[in-house]
Amino acid sequence: MKKILVLAVFMIFILACGIGTPTTQPTAVDSAALTAQAQNQMATFVAQTVEAQQPAATATSLPEAVPPTAQGPSIPLAKSQWNGTFRWFGSVNPVTFIIQEVNGSSFTGAMYWRFTQCSVTERAEGDVIQDITTATEQNRWALHPDFQRGDKGGTWLRWTQNESIGATRCSLTISGDWWYAHITSNGHMVGIHFTNSTNTVPDKDATFDFTLQ
Repeated sequence: MKKILVLAVFMIFILACGIGTPTTQPTAVDSAALTAQAQNQMATFVAQTVEAQQPAATATSLPEAVPPTAQGPSIPLAKSQWNGTFRWFGSVNPVTFIIQEVNGSSFTGAMYWRFTQCSVTERAEGDVIQDITTATEQNRWALHPDFQRGDKGGTWLRWTQNESIGATRCSLTISGDWWYAHITSNGHMVGIHFTNSTNTVPDKDATFDFTLQ
């Protein structure tokens, strides 16, 4: 009888251990899917965090386009030096043209001439002209090669040599000349020359070409 009772108790214990929901271990495929899902959720979270930290976009006002004008190159005239040559009746003479001061539409300066045996410096004064179509002496400006080609933009200069202020081994006096120049787009100053204030035509074959230094 005791053996039957012990056997019954043992069977009840075995059955009690087997009762309950069996635990299912995830397969390798299930683990990979869960890992991928977690990575996707993390990537979404990081992207949303970065986006939230970015400053709100604001409209940027672009500068208005400046329409092209006929003012030509921007050349610094004040205290500038131009070196070049003056071709006169077959001879080519080195010349330095110096603008010492610009006051509104007028300027003062000097021209330094270097000849074979001597040199001479002449004081110069003249006008700065931004709109050649409204300048005085249109009859003279009309003889400038650039004006004749229709190139009327940029800056124009008119000046005269009015006083000799120094010479070395030279007694040459060239005061009273008039120069009509155009500053071109490549930084050169080209023009025509009159020996006095009354001539209606420039000197034949007299031209000059100065370059800003």
